[in-house]
Amino acid sequence: MKIFTIKEGRFLQPIITQVVTAAREALQGGAIEILLMRPSKTRVQEKKYHAMIGDIARTVDLGGNSYDEEIWKAWLVDEFEQELKANGLQLKNPGRVVLSRDGKRLITLRAPTSKFNLKEGSMFIEFLYYQAQELEARLTDRSLSYYDEIQQRRAA
Repeated sequence: MKIFTIKEGRFLQPIITQVVTAAREALQGGAIEILLMRPSKTRVQEKKYHAMIGDIARTVDLGGNSYDEEIWKAWLVDEFEQELKANGLQLKNPGRVVLSRDGKRLITLRAPTSKFNLKEGSMFIEFLYYQAQELEARLTDRSLSYYDEIQQRRAA
C-alpha cells in the first residue's frame, strides 16, 4: 500500500505523477483501488500514545495493584472520551454499550483509537501527558522521543 499526502496545491501535479506511476506498477498484479481522504492520525502519534500508555502501565500502581497496558488503554480512552463529553465534544467514533446476545449483560466497547483522526490523536496525546503527571508515571525516553520524530518530519 502506498500513501501520498498532499498539503498544498502546488504539490498536486508532482504527486499525481507519482500516483499514476505507482498505479501502473500495481495494476500488473490485478485490480487496484485509489481512495481520496483526509489524513487520519499519524503512525507517529499512534506509536507515541502506545509508548506512553506502556510507561503508565509499567510505572503506576493503584492501591498496590499493577494493571497491564490493555486495561490502562481501556481506562484512559474511556476517561478521555468522558472528558471530551464534559467539554461538549465527541469522538468521531465513540465507545458504546450494547446488550449481550442473551440479553443478560451490558458489554462496553471502548472508542477505537485506530479510528482517531489527526485532531483526536493529538488531543489524546495531550490528555496522556496530563494523566501521566497526575498519576506520577515515569515517561521513558522512548515515549518522549516520538515528539522529536514529529518535529524532524515537519522540518523536512
